[in-house]
Amino acid sequence: MAKRSTLQQYCLKAPSELFSEIDKNRMLLAGISNVSGTTRADYIRDAIEHYNRYFTEVVERKVKRFKTIEDEFDDVSGFYYDNGVDVRW
Repeated sequence: MAKRSTLQQYCLKAPSELFSEIDKNRMLLAGISNVSGTTRADYIRDAIEHYNRYFTEVVERKVKRFKTIEDEFDDVSGFYYDNGVDVRW
């Protein structure tokens, strides 16, 4: 009995220039160990995987740090300025 694939099929719509750049870059990976290069689908899959890892390790950490700094400044200040003079109540 054949196992069902866990992969989902999607249609990627992009300009032809992007696909030609993808093809150029993936063929740069061709060499002695990988004579025919990687397939377009594998190249895109790897790129998405690397981007997701980058997003998790770099972007999410910066966003969390920014949100904690932002939370510190959400408190209302205890003073007001009137024409440059500190006016406290």
